[in-house]
Amino acid sequence: MKADTAYINGLIYTVDQQKTTAEAVAVADGKILAVGTTKEIMALTDPNTRITDLEGKMMLPSFFEAHAHCILTTELLFTVQLKDCGNKEALLSRIKDFAEKNQDLKQITGSGWSLSDFDEKGPLKEDLDAIRCDIPVVMYSEDHHMAWINSKTLEITHITDDTPDPIGGSIARDENGKATGLVRDTAKNMVINSLEDFTEEQYITAYKEYQKVSNSYGFTGMMDAVVPANTACLAAYHKYYAEGEPTMYTRAAQMFDVADSEQRFALFKKEREQYQVGSLLGANIVKFFIDGVVQGKTAILIEPYCDSAPDEPFYGQKNWDQDQLNECVRYADENGFQIHAHTIGDGAVRIMLDAFEYAQERNGSLKEKRHSVTHLELMAEDDKQRMADMGIIAVINPYWFFRDLCYHTIYQDYLGSQRVNSQYPVKSLKEAGVLLASGSDCPVTLPVNPFEGMQLGITRRAPKTGGCKMSYSAIPDAEDPASYDPLNPEEAVSLEDMLESYTINGAYAYFLDQETGSIEAGKSADMVIIDKNIFEIDPYTIRDVQVLETIFRGKTVYIRDK
Repeated sequence: MKADTAYINGLIYTVDQQKTTAEAVAVADGKILAVGTTKEIMALTDPNTRITDLEGKMMLPSFFEAHAHCILTTELLFTVQLKDCGNKEALLSRIKDFAEKNQDLKQITGSGWSLSDFDEKGPLKEDLDAIRCDIPVVMYSEDHHMAWINSKTLEITHITDDTPDPIGGSIARDENGKATGLVRDTAKNMVINSLEDFTEEQYITAYKEYQKVSNSYGFTGMMDAVVPANTACLAAYHKYYAEGEPTMYTRAAQMFDVADSEQRFALFKKEREQYQVGSLLGANIVKFFIDGVVQGKTAILIEPYCDSAPDEPFYGQKNWDQDQLNECVRYADENGFQIHAHTIGDGAVRIMLDAFEYAQERNGSLKEKRHSVTHLELMAEDDKQRMADMGIIAVINPYWFFRDLCYHTIYQDYLGSQRVNSQYPVKSLKEAGVLLASGSDCPVTLPVNPFEGMQLGITRRAPKTGGCKMSYSAIPDAEDPASYDPLNPEEAVSLEDMLESYTINGAYAYFLDQETGSIEAGKSADMVIIDKNIFEIDPYTIRDVQVLETIFRGKTVYIRDK
């Protein structure tokens, strides 16, 4: 067989098991025909072969986004965005401007605010009421674990001052017991379920935009971490993948809520069969939220929050009864579902590992099941080897591995200096034998630049080059040298480790490693050409590396304008 495309005279870092480098790659019918020297690859060409001279540039396997929220691109396109506001006055001005320009809407939604944008009273319904009180106004926090809502939203969700907190969530109240207009975690779901969903057409528009932007950063694979079952978004995914021209592999995770019963799995089984499109699209992942987030005090900790009273220690918001979680995890595993669990606090990690052990005792080894936990902001030392022994994958979020504004404010108060400086273990997990895959939690992180994630994974400090659009609340003071002190630098890993986490390990995490994730003969031609040799540049400038071309199944899906 002759190549239809050949890439020659390059530096090919294959990410195969031997970490082989090569000069050239031959592609035929969307698959890699051969990898070798330029002379060897040219021998596989004929007059019809399209030849690209890389002129010494580096080629890598394209990247896999192991945890994102593609469906939230609908918010970025169709709602008000607050991420760069920085204070309450700017937030309200942005929302008011949007409301005035969209007076025909039946609801106003948006996202991107941070608790650090407010004073000690936090977000209040009265501020939103002053903008619109006749329709629901709902603004999700940048981590999507909280919602700031107006009085009309409280009305349609039937949340009153006397409404009890749901399991796994809370309704903020003032000193008089009045609901303030802030709801957290599962209480936020009460709001979501009362709002109109986006349309199938809007979801498809969002998918196209997400893939376009992701391709420009070298991604050709993604796991969408919360796709509600029985909604327009899954149907839209299927329609687009069956009828459109997708440029990424996608795996959709359907959420199993604490209020759900095993009957929900019947729907999951139906939808994983209904929404499968070859190896391109799958919906066989079940998502569990074990806890919330530190800034909302809904993350579960082994030791209490530092600001809780000594006689009333507070450990966070527990979502699950352990026995109930054990049975749900066992059932999901027994029925062939992959499990992906949100675990921020060390207490949540332990709860989930206990559930995995319960399932393993009844169903047999989990090593080939490729279940995963994500975020892992804090983790007890004793649990790292347990995780490795069961083959549980760590989906890390390297974009957060620096001292951001939350570190200097909220986290210091809630966690104390010892815990705040032990955040995000990575190297110790790898040394224990845990496989690492990288995710961004997009749109919490924007833009999703994999080179930024690689840089933070190996430096653990805020970057000085390029723009400063970072996760959460960004660099607290770009002029202060202390802002660039590393966060828990003992947990830094190598560039090779980070590359694997974005390529072969991401593919492995979702059973795609036999098809993609490395540049090897027989695999799909999923590759990226970049403008620098990332092994030869200052590690503190890796985030400035540019993608020149992204190839998916042998077809160029992105090329940088010259």
